[in-house]
Amino acid sequence: MRHRWKWISALTIAAVLGFGWWLRQRPSPPVPGPLAAASAPAPFPSLWPASIPNPALAAARKDDHSDEIEVCGAGKVKLDRDDPSAAGKYLNARAKNSRLRWLAALRKQQASVRLTRA
Repeated sequence: MRHRWKWISALTIAAVLGFGWWLRQRPSPPVPGPLAAASAPAPFPSLWPASIPNPALAAARKDDHSDEIEVCGAGKVKLDRDDPSAAGKYLNARAKNSRLRWLAALRKQQASVRLTRA
């Protein structure tokens, strides 16, 4: 009985792979002339974060405040313009205490799980 299921599984996998290979080998249908000549509609603006312009990447000018970022809960924070990792360093320093409390809570929970299993 077990031997039969192996064959059925192997044949199913082979059929799926064969169908996929057949779909890739088919020639694509030709595009009709009048539809191909029609103008394409205007692209819909993407809402993905990659499409949002990043003001930090723009060239720094003296009249703007590009050396400041706004951090939720902290307000505007002055950063060094010449250090590309300044924002990361600032946020790591701000989050250090909460990260340490979180790790301590995880360790405490792990220790209590070990005690209950023992």
